[in-house]
Amino acid sequence: MFVIGLQRGMVTAAIPLFGRDLGASFSLVGLILATGGFTKLAMEVPTGFLSDRFGGKPLMSGGMATLLVSALIAALAQNPYHLILSRLVGGAGEGLIYTSGWIILLAEIAPADKRARYTSYYVLSTHAGSALGKFVGGLVGDMYGLRIPFFIQFGTMLGCLFLIHFTISEELIRRDTHATSKTELLEAAKKFFMNKRVVLAGCVPILVAFILIGLNDTAVPLYGEERGLSVAEIGSVLSIGEVAYLLILVWSGSMADKFGRTKSLIFGFILSAASGYAFTFTDEFSSISIAQALLMISFAIIDPAYMPFLLDISGSQRSGTQIGFYRCFWDIGSIISPVLLGLLFEDFGISSPFLFVGTLCLGAAVVLASVNHFKLI
Repeated sequence: MFVIGLQRGMVTAAIPLFGRDLGASFSLVGLILATGGFTKLAMEVPTGFLSDRFGGKPLMSGGMATLLVSALIAALAQNPYHLILSRLVGGAGEGLIYTSGWIILLAEIAPADKRARYTSYYVLSTHAGSALGKFVGGLVGDMYGLRIPFFIQFGTMLGCLFLIHFTISEELIRRDTHATSKTELLEAAKKFFMNKRVVLAGCVPILVAFILIGLNDTAVPLYGEERGLSVAEIGSVLSIGEVAYLLILVWSGSMADKFGRTKSLIFGFILSAASGYAFTFTDEFSSISIAQALLMISFAIIDPAYMPFLLDISGSQRSGTQIGFYRCFWDIGSIISPVLLGLLFEDFGISSPFLFVGTLCLGAAVVLASVNHFKLI
């Protein structure tokens, strides 16, 4: 997962800035980033279903091959619509990779009472790669042009195919091939979406996507550009945030297991709100870096807690399929957030996305505190 994070990090700053270079408006940049969410959303439940039956290794390999194609399309793009095509293809690959990865971790490896800690290890490796990738991608893009990070991504994905083939044990991820029939899948979906408690909890990954995809991946690079930062400086800002995230991630996972996942989410959302409001007072590299570090510290508190929190609510039967369902909520947020925040950025000023998400996070903290106090979830 380190290599997966590395390749994603290298193009995080490049995608919105490359889109602008190709003539995209702020709202079209948001659409470029959002389009991958559509195909990712379409792949989540089938990936969970197929992982329950056949295991995750072939699905992860297929996801890597799909990302190879996505990277090549982006590297050769001549207009913003080529980037939209790249993200559509890449979204399908990410759906295969990330869902199967979560299933292998939470359904096969982690004990129920240590899921947050195991999640912290999983995302630690991903974000360590992402931190390095954002720095390298920003530096390379600034020196050699914004196409080069996508060519590097292509080579990285090719290497990942070999890593998966030789390092993931088939015995570890082999599943009962008769575990879930199509009829059982439909029945599970019906029970899942008819459960009001589960659907309410599903709003959590939507908001988490607003923080990571909407703010970190979309608003922060555009905000940095408007404040006069270079591509390398924007990449450095994002890497500083990743380092701050990594420093407390394992600790936050342990605390979530010890004191409760709901309490971690409440505190994390309050801190996210504070970071969103802090961005409105920034205007140069150092202050933007501090606000970004605060944003990613808040995300480090939320990240290892939210998926175990969701599985605690829904139970562990057909966990692969349930993870697929919950990943759909994430994808809805990843589709909506860059488009909505891009529109806010364009129509209401460069601070408006941070104020909007900060207010959402503060509201979520209040709701979670209320339902936790009254034992509604």
